[in-house]
Amino acid sequence: LKQEEEGRGIVIRCYETEGKESRVRIKFFKRPKVAFLTNIIEEPKAPLPVDKTVMRTRVGKYAIETFNIIF
Repeated sequence: LKQEEEGRGIVIRCYETEGKESRVRIKFFKRPKVAFLTNIIEEPKAPLPVDKTVMRTRVGKYAIETFNIIF
């Protein structure tokens, strides 16, 4: 977890260690304006749906995923 480069939000990096695809649920303290899946150097790849203050996604086996959350 760290502050986003432009200071508008946060970057969350997750990794899967058990060798199986995993579901991820992240609850935020307030509703994000937008959430993106990014590559490892934090360039946006795809928008992610956020339901009010909860983001749900998947992390593949042994994968590292980076999310950019803008508030």
